[in-house]
Amino acid sequence: MTTTDPVTTIPFIGPKQAQLLSKLGILTVGDLLEYYPVYYKDTSKTVNLIELNRDFKQTVKVTIEDIKNIRIKNGKFIQKGIVSDNTGSCEVTWFNQPYLTKSLKKGMEVLISAKLDVASTKPIIISPEYEVVKEENIHLGRIAPIYPLTKGVSAKWLRTRFAFLVKKLEDISGLKTLPKDIEEKYQLISTPKALQGIHMPKNEDDIVKARKKLAFMELTEIYLKLFKEKQQRTAAKAPDVAKVGDRQEYFKNEFPYELTKSQMKALSEINQDLIDGSPMYRLLQGDVGSGKTIVALLAAVPIMESGYQCVILAPTSVLAKQHYQNALTIFKEHYKISLITAEDSPSNNSDAADLIIATHAILYNKEKYIKNLGLLVIDEQHRFGVEQRRELLELKAPECKPHLLHMTATPIPRSVALTLFGEIDVSIIDKPQGRLDPVTRIVEQDKKMISWEWISEQIKNGGQVFWICPLIEETEEPDDSTIKVLDQTQALKKLWPKFRIEYLHGKLKAKEKDAIIKDFQEGRIDVLVSTTVVEVGIDIPRANIIVIENAERYGLAQLHQLRGRVGRRNQKSWCLLYTPMLDNEKIRSRLTFFSQENSGIKIAEFDLKQRGPGEVYGTIQSGIPQLKIANFGNTEFLALVRQAAQEILNYQIN
Repeated sequence: MTTTDPVTTIPFIGPKQAQLLSKLGILTVGDLLEYYPVYYKDTSKTVNLIELNRDFKQTVKVTIEDIKNIRIKNGKFIQKGIVSDNTGSCEVTWFNQPYLTKSLKKGMEVLISAKLDVASTKPIIISPEYEVVKEENIHLGRIAPIYPLTKGVSAKWLRTRFAFLVKKLEDISGLKTLPKDIEEKYQLISTPKALQGIHMPKNEDDIVKARKKLAFMELTEIYLKLFKEKQQRTAAKAPDVAKVGDRQEYFKNEFPYELTKSQMKALSEINQDLIDGSPMYRLLQGDVGSGKTIVALLAAVPIMESGYQCVILAPTSVLAKQHYQNALTIFKEHYKISLITAEDSPSNNSDAADLIIATHAILYNKEKYIKNLGLLVIDEQHRFGVEQRRELLELKAPECKPHLLHMTATPIPRSVALTLFGEIDVSIIDKPQGRLDPVTRIVEQDKKMISWEWISEQIKNGGQVFWICPLIEETEEPDDSTIKVLDQTQALKKLWPKFRIEYLHGKLKAKEKDAIIKDFQEGRIDVLVSTTVVEVGIDIPRANIIVIENAERYGLAQLHQLRGRVGRRNQKSWCLLYTPMLDNEKIRSRLTFFSQENSGIKIAEFDLKQRGPGEVYGTIQSGIPQLKIANFGNTEFLALVRQAAQEILNYQIN
């Protein structure tokens, strides 16, 4: 048997079972072996029958004294039995399982996991889990793995398949492994032992050692791929860029304000990349409002001066238009600039543009508009699919590969950035010195009306409010506790009839969205009720309050992005978190941490450990490896595996 064989190679897995397993992503023997448990149920400790209680399940080893089917009024059967051990006996009842009288016979020893029925005055066990005692039990009397299931695939059936497989591990070819010297150096068990320990552990130590080895292999595979991709990048020819400094200086002097030290440092690092001879691969990371766009626009100058095109890819048309207006302000008299979104028809000179600001809509006409790509800037890259990014990078200039600059306001710990992006260089732009952080408050349910009175006073004094809701309208989700944009807009209009209140969401037409945002920017709207469509890029100078309804529904990194919508002109600002679920200790703890912390990186690290990368950064769209067993939150382990992967690569090269 090999890992690439179809699952039907395994006994008792026929076409029907194979079809069910395919829903879980299991097609081959290797897929099944790498289908790891999500947790374990420990029933290894057995007690005497007399020790069973009504509070929690325990495992007992008993003998079947009697079992029979009894027909009840509706034509169905119940199964009644008597079980005993040396401390006494007890009645057991199952419902509508007539086959039990054939599989459980008088005199058989069985393991039962159960608690006593709370409704009965005498000791009775109702519908317990059971397993006939064997030389080696699979389901009870041991640490049993629990797997994600689908309809038609039971936990017991799946465990029996693993019980068969782990006995055949030494005979299965194609198992992933690591060099022996790496296993010895990093104290890793063999792959067969690891698979046995993860699927059929004898004790907790088996699980710990198995997870270490399997996570090590999983991450090593990712790192080796990333290292090799870097080798290919550095071997490629970069666009031939002229001197970078002079023309940039001209535009810097045209700005109404000076660049900060961290902006200058980031630009210097980018400039060095542009003349190094290899395609740039850099992440420009900075908190909301730190000025990443200006740095990216300045980085485009030497590219355009050298005769290449630049493309800035934005995740929303709102943000694309904002970048476009910024670019026009700086470059209008000097370069041809084009805007391409789903709502905006490209201008006639798009195919000759020096700088193209676009959403993913450009992918539909990429060959027409991109002729000589020298720099691709991807804003909030985790919002684009891997294939979308790859499509644009393939539109390279003749005989060279474009420079690539990722930009993000989503705080990403460096250890994670290295794993998500590969061997990427990272530039960080700090928040401008002295900028006031928003004051964040969790508002208890009984204090909401008081907070509304306070918000009213702030608006009267010239403030503006973002009011964020998770849903647009009732039809999206039948959860009464979830606040909807349209409902909340009407409620606030009744509460504050003299204030100007409007709503914004992604289903509005582009012209409607643009008009609302313009009115908000120019102070003609007091309160904007919105979904998270405002999360990225919208700059409202006077906005000083953001209210976030159902705050428990958002990740902390996303809450941090939303909070960044206010206080952008260094005025005092507030973020109010509303949630009906403060009784939940985990939710209260998460929101309390967020309310006391303003460092994006610290928030991201906390969120990563609490929820995992898929939820924090969006697994499908970002291209984040869908880890089966490893964890991005363990930074020390990541560093260790990265070191080992480099050693393996060096060994392969030499």
